[in-house]
Amino acid sequence: MLEQTWQCAARLAGERRVITVIDEGCRLDARKAPLSSLIVEQPCGFDTAPGIFLALSYVMAEDPEATVLTFLPDHFMEPKDLFASYMEEAAGLAERLCDYVILTAAEAERARTDHGWIQPGRSAAACGRASSVLRFHDKHDAAQAEFHRCGYLWNTLNLAVKGRTLWSMGWKHTPAIMDGFEALRAVIGLSEEADVLRVIYDYMKPINFSKGLLEKVVDKALVLPMDDILWTEGEHYANALSPAVGAYEEMA
Repeated sequence: MLEQTWQCAARLAGERRVITVIDEGCRLDARKAPLSSLIVEQPCGFDTAPGIFLALSYVMAEDPEATVLTFLPDHFMEPKDLFASYMEEAAGLAERLCDYVILTAAEAERARTDHGWIQPGRSAAACGRASSVLRFHDKHDAAQAEFHRCGYLWNTLNLAVKGRTLWSMGWKHTPAIMDGFEALRAVIGLSEEADVLRVIYDYMKPINFSKGLLEKVVDKALVLPMDDILWTEGEHYANALSPAVGAYEEMA
């Protein structure tokens, strides 16, 4: 599944603009990664937010105006071409609506307790097929059957957002980890990079991206339903890659 994720990211952004974050010691066949892509090893896993902002640090160092896409490695999406088209649609919305996070969400086939949920709100002409987000619901919420009946969507954590927008959201809602990533951003490509990365992870705090950030920016979130997509979430990489793959589109 990771190889498929790499292929999709490279198709949308180009091989050189794909970043994969892995935990230290992860066994990964880098030969299957897109040529010229970047693989970053984080010293330790601290839930999903640090991994996402680690990848974003490298984006911000090279192209602060880029549009960023995130993918998870253990998610299976079919048909692949249709999934890629939804991510491309989300990227287009993120470029037009620069202050918003655009989440691509799967239609729920049934009630499940191992997925997070998105409660969609109203659609607006300026948002295309996307709708506002009323609320994010935890995967352990007892009302799973009700969510399914009411047409809530599965939160896949695939999203598109302007890099600068997500960076600002991080400073506002997860400031405890942003000082370190700001310091890393300043030395990327320099001899101090590896040492700074290890030091900031010595003081890293575990933060879940959904609960720690997305739930706090619900007024700046839009959800794009992925109709006719088969989505399943695996476990193989759950403790090895966090969050997985990011791609960033170059601004014309």
